[in-house]
Amino acid sequence: MGANKQEHDKTPPVITKTDSRLLVCKLTDQELLERGETMANAQQALTEIDAELEAFKAQIKGRRSEQEGKISSMSSVIRQRYEHRRVECTITEDYGAATITVTRQDTGSEVEARKMTPDELSRLPI
Repeated sequence: MGANKQEHDKTPPVITKTDSRLLVCKLTDQELLERGETMANAQQALTEIDAELEAFKAQIKGRRSEQEGKISSMSSVIRQRYEHRRVECTITEDYGAATITVTRQDTGSEVEARKMTPDELSRLPI
């Protein structure tokens, strides 16, 4: 009988441990103020980032437009198979024939030939 009584007197053990849990905690006035300041700073930073993004987009858009312009220009040149360039020319004023002739110096071809105007004829060099 004594052994049986000992078994009944034995109480189960109590175990205590620590754990970390995510629980609701009411904020103090100071904590609310700190969170508000953090939010305001984040809003200001976001506004600045958005402004940088818009400036960057405008810069990229400008660079893109520049390349589109080059593509369009070169496409036209290739399609037409020519382009306009500055070329050194010789202008010959022949007062005896009353003509003005313009000749390309690079190829020797004549690009313009015309009669002198009365005003041009009156400026005959002496």
